[in-house]
Amino acid sequence: MENATTLSRMKNFHFILIIFILSLFLPLQVFPQSSENTDSTPEPYTENEFPQWSKDLRRFEIVSLGAVPFVAISVNLGYSAYQYFSGNSSTFETPFSKGTSFTEGEQMKIFCASVGAGMIIGFSDLAINLVKRHNEKKRQQKILESHDQIIVVPFQENENTKNENLNSEQ
Repeated sequence: MENATTLSRMKNFHFILIIFILSLFLPLQVFPQSSENTDSTPEPYTENEFPQWSKDLRRFEIVSLGAVPFVAISVNLGYSAYQYFSGNSSTFETPFSKGTSFTEGEQMKIFCASVGAGMIIGFSDLAINLVKRHNEKKRQQKILESHDQIIVVPFQENENTKNENLNSEQ
C-alpha cells in the first residue's frame, strides 16, 4: 500500500514540476519581445521573389496531390467494375460502401494506381505549362528581333477634305 501511495505522490510531483516548468516558458510565447516596428501587416510577394522552378514545383505538387482523391474514387470504381464484370466478385463495391471486401494487397494497388495517376496528371500539367511558357518567350523574342518597324502616323485632315465633307453635309 505504501508503494502505491509513494508512486502516486511521485506522479503528482512530476506533474506539478512539468506544469511549473511550462509556466516559466509560457510568458515568452504569449508576450513576445517587442520590436521597434509595430506594424505586423505582411507584405505581398513581389513578382520575382521566388525562382520559376520553385513556382513550377509548387504547382506540380498542388495539382498532383489535388488530383489524388478524385483519381482514387475513379480507380476504385474502375477496379470494382473490373472485378464485378469479370466474375471475381459477386457485389459491386463502391468507395462509399460501409464494408469493403478488398484485401490489403488490393487496397495498396488501388492506392498506388491513384498516386501514380495523380503524378501523371501533375507531370502533364507541368509539361503543358513549360511548353506554353517556351512558346511565349519565342514569340516575344521574335517580335523583338523583327526588323519590320511599325510606324504610327496620326491622321491629319487637309483643307480640301474638310470642305468636301462640309459640302456633302449641306
